[in-house]
Amino acid sequence: MIFVTVITYAMLIATAFFGVIGWLQPRKTMEMLKLQTVGGHTDGLSEVRGASGALFIAIAVAAMIWGGMATAMVGIAYAGAGVGRITAIIADRAGSQTTWIFFAVEVTFAAFLIWAGLFAGA
Repeated sequence: MIFVTVITYAMLIATAFFGVIGWLQPRKTMEMLKLQTVGGHTDGLSEVRGASGALFIAIAVAAMIWGGMATAMVGIAYAGAGVGRITAIIADRAGSQTTWIFFAVEVTFAAFLIWAGLFAGA
């Protein structure tokens, strides 16, 4: 069981780390994701700081505190992201190497965290 706990915490720490980058370095995140602000508006930065930043930190920390169902919910969030990503790959022909890597991470994190949260007592 220690192996499951270690992997679970590694994934949750990685999730929080992804969030820190999105929250504190939204321009770097936008550059990596090939997103941009338009016409001098900074709404995109706000979106990245919130949805790709602080939200990830909050769900990861909650799962580290409460475990179980909270961990599974982080996995479900990754599953939702994976559904959105594969939809983009198919419908928008957005199948760059980066997109496929993100999809693979999302599916892997989703499957493991859902399993760990619901069945392994993480």
